[in-house]
Amino acid sequence: MLLGRLFSAREEGEYRLLANEPRALLAHVNRLTADQIYDRFMTDMTDDCLARWARGTAYSDVIGWFQEGILRATVEIGYRGERAECAVTCEDAYRDRHIGRQLFSRACRRARSQGATAMAMLTVCHGQTDALRMLDHPGWMVSRCYSRSIILPHAGPETPLWMVRKLGSSEGLLSGLLSREAENA
Repeated sequence: MLLGRLFSAREEGEYRLLANEPRALLAHVNRLTADQIYDRFMTDMTDDCLARWARGTAYSDVIGWFQEGILRATVEIGYRGERAECAVTCEDAYRDRHIGRQLFSRACRRARSQGATAMAMLTVCHGQTDALRMLDHPGWMVSRCYSRSIILPHAGPETPLWMVRKLGSSEGLLSGLLSREAENA
């Protein structure tokens, strides 16, 4: 229950798996800045490309965070065998509230339930201090070249930073981190 208490105290909202909701997804992405869109896709995206992406042809799962019924943050998960990748997007007004961390934790649980044994997350170094802080904790590896990406077709060896974590099966992925944060709060 620590997880729910910690996050609900910071930000009210609803987390859920999206089921074919391209309009909500496209509206969310259109509220991101041009830099955030570029960082998410590692290329410039036309309106047409974003519309095709939002229809969901490239992703297995999308988990969203809704506030007052409006999608404000997402984590997309792609799978290839035992490997999973995710990309988190969060609108500026909702950053630094641990929403991305909660989405990542949910993505790891979802990926584990789908048979994945490791999760990789692209991290663009600027503006993602919460994600980068996770690297201070055991279990993380950093890779600059993470083979061919599942969810970022334009990512390559020049991709800034991939964070990779092996997925355990018994306890919550971030429970140790969250316990330490609760003690310090």
